Amino acid sequence: MSSQTPYPSPGTPPNTSFTIGWICLRSLDTLPSREMLDQTYGRNPITQRRDDKNAYNLGRIGRNNIVMAVLPADKPGRKPSMAMAAQIAADMKATFPNLKHGVLVTTGSGIPSERQDVRLGDVVVGTPDRNFRGVVRFEDVGAEGVVNQVKMGTSTQYSGLLVNVSNLLAADRKLGKVCKFHEILLALFRHWYPERKEEHLYQGSSNDRLFDAGYKHVDSRDQNCMACDLGTIASSDYPVTDPAVRQILEMKFGAKAIQVGDRNEHWDRYASAAAAAYARELLLPLGQLH
Repeated sequence: MSSQTPYPSPGTPPNTSFTIGWICLRSLDTLPSREMLDQTYGRNPITQRRDDKNAYNLGRIGRNNIVMAVLPADKPGRKPSMAMAAQIAADMKATFPNLKHGVLVTTGSGIPSERQDVRLGDVVVGTPDRNFRGVVRFEDVGAEGVVNQVKMGTSTQYSGLLVNVSNLLAADRKLGKVCKFHEILLALFRHWYPERKEEHLYQGSSNDRLFDAGYKHVDSRDQNCMACDLGTIASSDYPVTDPAVRQILEMKFGAKAIQVGDRNEHWDRYASAAAAAYARELLLPLGQLH
């Protein structure tokens, strides 16, 4: 059952015209995500199901209307979880029935190694390969670092279209084309007031504890260059601080990041802005979806 929402903004499109869902896992992800919109329609859809408790931001990127939602406000002792994100997505789909694709934008914890040059501030995009579907779910059920006490599962849902676009963007970068999401970030910072800009700026390799962790990094990479890595993301509802668990996830599954890990608060806001900028780059070239 649906109901009228209070005071939709004039010109708000009908719910059926929204084709892309965008979920922010934490409240700090909301600000840079909203800044990625080309046009905003306000917060109130024309109608919203009575059992849909999501708060939305409506807008447009390129040719497609976007509906954004964030997990309930951060509270002490409560961690964002994938179960919460799944419920938000289900409620969003019920209110906006023509959604075709979705993105989840947040920050995590990188897993660098001699095999993969992952640094703080990089963007990791969960994309499938022959073995995994882009996301490996795991649950720590005992002492961290014990292989048989980490239960594993794989995500079975992903957008084929968005995966194809991300692969094309990766090919562009290998051909030496400039990262558009870097340009998007610079454009964003140009119109932000100094205090907001300062807390979202790139923090520099001198503050990159991953870069200083003793791994053999690729020499040719510019230390000040953001990178976008495609591959597997390990996802858990539990913080992971034990390096042994990180090593297991990297060795067995090729994971490049942990969705919930030992985050670096010094980098959090920059990483969130970079993730949002990449999501805009990903969605911008899409033709109008029907």
